[in-house]
Amino acid sequence: MGERGKQHLTDNQQRVYDYIAQHTRLHGRPPTVREIGARFHLSSTGSVRTYLEALERKGWISREGSIARNITIVAPQPGRGQAPRSPARARPTLQIPILGRVAAGPPILAVEDVQEILDMDERIVPSRGQLFALRVQGDSMVNAGIRDGDYVFVRRQEAADKGDIIVAVLDGEATVKFYHPANGKVRLVPANDSLQPTLVDPRRSDFTVVGKVTGMMRRF
Repeated sequence: MGERGKQHLTDNQQRVYDYIAQHTRLHGRPPTVREIGARFHLSSTGSVRTYLEALERKGWISREGSIARNITIVAPQPGRGQAPRSPARARPTLQIPILGRVAAGPPILAVEDVQEILDMDERIVPSRGQLFALRVQGDSMVNAGIRDGDYVFVRRQEAADKGDIIVAVLDGEATVKFYHPANGKVRLVPANDSLQPTLVDPRRSDFTVVGKVTGMMRRF
């Protein structure tokens, strides 16, 4: 389909298209229907096929037959104004899901649903382990350079070292703080001189370390 025949994509269609294009650049082959479903937490293959049918109908991909990897990119990404980079020039990227929000202040529930997918340069974000992102609310970590509205990148892990900045769930609510274990208890320490640490006894509280903060991003 020519440039004039292309149709606008919805936000979700754009995310699926971007993932297909990136997977094809990085791996030299398109993703399967199940891989697309796993990336966007779509349990039904029918839901994935609905997206693919829309992308094909609007002229952004083509499909041949019923083989597993039958998707071909046939157009540049809409709104970018340029053709996709060649595989040789493509920079290595990570797709990091934003799962919700986390408090840097009084703990609030972190809703674990994928709100957005961030494409990040691997040279900027450490790629070891399973990563996700959370949006910070509150100002208790301002002295550590983490402000209200920032995004923190978190590596999933159940253990941490003293002094790490962690995301923890305490009695069903999530928070980001410095981690200081001692004598069987844990102090969750803010980076704000006007706030006091929270003392946690894991034997009496529902306390879990979700992951270690490995970086952050601020949008202007």
